[in-house]
Amino acid sequence: MHTGKIINNNPGGTKMKIVKKFLIAIVIFMGMTTAVNAAGVYGTLNLAGYDDYRHDLKGNTLALLIEESSSAIMIGENIPSTISSCTLVTFDKKASEKIRVSFDEAIGDNKVEIICFDKTWALLRVEGVSTMFYSVKLGKKDVSVLGSVLDAEFRFRFMSGKDLVSVLNTDNKCQLFNQKMEKIGSSVDLIGKAFSLNDGKYFYCGDGTTTKIYKVKKGFEEVISETGDYKAINQPKRICCIRDGDNHKICKY
Repeated sequence: MHTGKIINNNPGGTKMKIVKKFLIAIVIFMGMTTAVNAAGVYGTLNLAGYDDYRHDLKGNTLALLIEESSSAIMIGENIPSTISSCTLVTFDKKASEKIRVSFDEAIGDNKVEIICFDKTWALLRVEGVSTMFYSVKLGKKDVSVLGSVLDAEFRFRFMSGKDLVSVLNTDNKCQLFNQKMEKIGSSVDLIGKAFSLNDGKYFYCGDGTTTKIYKVKKGFEEVISETGDYKAINQPKRICCIRDGDNHKICKY
């Protein structure tokens, strides 16, 4: 006999649906909480006591601590101060100190500056009797010099991954170096200052009438050479405009 009542023959299934809805609500809530907490300050560094510093793309920081011997005056000439101690200190994005090591190659020289930095690797420029670039690996206990080169033979422009783009001969030539400060591939003749594109994966140069774009990979490969001036459109998509008077050439490099 039918009584008109609806009988739930699957009470377990109903409970499972309720549990699933509850879990979905928790996931959505956690996602919203994560989104809210994503923005803000990771950490704060006070670098007032340091002589130079550089941040990398991931928020790590390299800072220099330099101690100098006092300058002296001899026969009317001012003798520059010399470095008696140089310490390299790194911090992560939360401002926690990670590495503190001595860079002894700078002792006896006059000035040290950080040219570029990436977590445990740095390029340093040291001025003294001769001005040198040092490529160094930062370890927990010491500094390893990967390579060095005279300032006259290397003028840093930008990083390209783990390689370095340099200009030579008063900006007329461009040369790629690795972290050992060894040359990679052949140099190319520039027609103007080299400007980094796509985090150093490409670069462009121009002389006001012509624009050239090069791909940086184990050397330089020319991919664009057009009459006109470079105009940025969408760098991540490698789309640009090369304007030649009223003509706008839309290019992908």
